[in-house]
Amino acid sequence: MSFKIRTKLIIAFFAIILPFIVIGGILVLYSADAIHNSVHKIQSISEERAEITNLILAMDKAIMQANDYIITGDSKYSDDFYIASNEVEKRLQKANEVIHAEERKTISDAGIAWQN
Repeated sequence: MSFKIRTKLIIAFFAIILPFIVIGGILVLYSADAIHNSVHKIQSISEERAEITNLILAMDKAIMQANDYIITGDSKYSDDFYIASNEVEKRLQKANEVIHAEERKTISDAGIAWQN
């Protein structure tokens, strides 16, 4: 088979470059998969943190209403406390749904403490 010199040079060029392209493609796919998994993990962690932060804020709001009721004795604060208490209960349920199994004990302890 007789090839022209131009064809031989093109074949030699691609024979040298093609393994680098294949190896580079494999590395890019592996890195993209690792990045995708990391982003998914970060997203789930941020959702957990958001729920915990919302729970903390709801508890602080309820505690402040109770504190104001103790200081002033005004029944308005008592009604506000019951509303805030219902919000805390909702947040506790949401946190139990989102949090992983090993951290659920802490949330259940917080729920028991809130009930007491």
